Amino acid sequence: MVQTASGGNNQERPLGVAAAVAAEAADNADAATTAPTVGGSTRSESIGESRATESHDLQSLSDEDIFALTQNIKNEEASRRPLVSPISPLSELRLEFSPFADVIGATDSGLSDYEGPNANVLRKIDWLRKHGGWQAIRRTRGDGDCFYRSLAFAYVEKIMTAPEPGLAVATSLSHLESTLPLLERAGFQKIVFEDFYEAFAELIQQVVPTPGKLPLTNESLLEQFQNPEISNSIVVFLRLLTSAYIRLSPEDDFTPFLIHPDTGEIIDVRTFVETFVEATGREADHPQIMALSRALRVRIEVAYLDNSNGTPLEDGTLPIDFVKFSTEGSEEDGMKPVVLLYRPGHYDTLEEKLDS
Repeated sequence: MVQTASGGNNQERPLGVAAAVAAEAADNADAATTAPTVGGSTRSESIGESRATESHDLQSLSDEDIFALTQNIKNEEASRRPLVSPISPLSELRLEFSPFADVIGATDSGLSDYEGPNANVLRKIDWLRKHGGWQAIRRTRGDGDCFYRSLAFAYVEKIMTAPEPGLAVATSLSHLESTLPLLERAGFQKIVFEDFYEAFAELIQQVVPTPGKLPLTNESLLEQFQNPEISNSIVVFLRLLTSAYIRLSPEDDFTPFLIHPDTGEIIDVRTFVETFVEATGREADHPQIMALSRALRVRIEVAYLDNSNGTPLEDGTLPIDFVKFSTEGSEEDGMKPVVLLYRPGHYDTLEEKLDS
């Protein structure tokens, strides 16, 4: 795991990227210690000289260069992960932050875990498990679309588990259809969004299928979201809907939140939506979540998992902060809120059970 810290410009800045690259070079040098001599010097000496030069070059990189390098590493790593993964226990996430993960393997909470650099993260994960009622996490690919993909998956999942799935499907489809004029008023042509809309609507319809068709199951829902054509179509539709809602909302609703992530400056609505909403691969923040919650009339709760301080409980765990987004009419369908887990730069879905 590459550790990162937020700088003053709210971008993640890598810690130890140069060290990681240098370590890789060192491994290569160690592997070549028995190589034959070349021109009077051993191959390992040649690699060592190259390593020193490379280390010097890395030290001369600007913050922007380092960020770009780290982003490339993240993108390569993300491409190896499924778009949406099967659920896994929170204990697995815990191991990524535990200083003793490589020593004792799977571990429950322990005071020794609470003494390391990720102490507050571990305390919060333990609070989720012991007091929050959350047992698992469903990961999504960290490709910048993780918020929209996680939300869409959890949204359909909530329809499937609603007290009256038939009513939930009808309500959802009716409201989804009512958003289409919003998209057209925002300037999007029907030919641009109708295929993306139909991908989402057809998936919801499968919860209570027409006669002769199989109903959507947990397994088939996962398969659908692992299909790039379907999954990415839904992501694009939600991005367009989010953009349309922000474009057509009263200016005072969103203007204070439309901040350029690089400069920290307030930017106009059009620049914001075209650059940070409609473009795929762009991470979502407060205004996107607020807009999509209102547009879909769905309650969203985001648990912020970071290393911030707080007052631990007697058992050492630390309550986690939930930010709640809701809108008028969002509680009438009887569905539970969509609950996402946010770690700096990434969203996953929180699950109450391991067998979802």
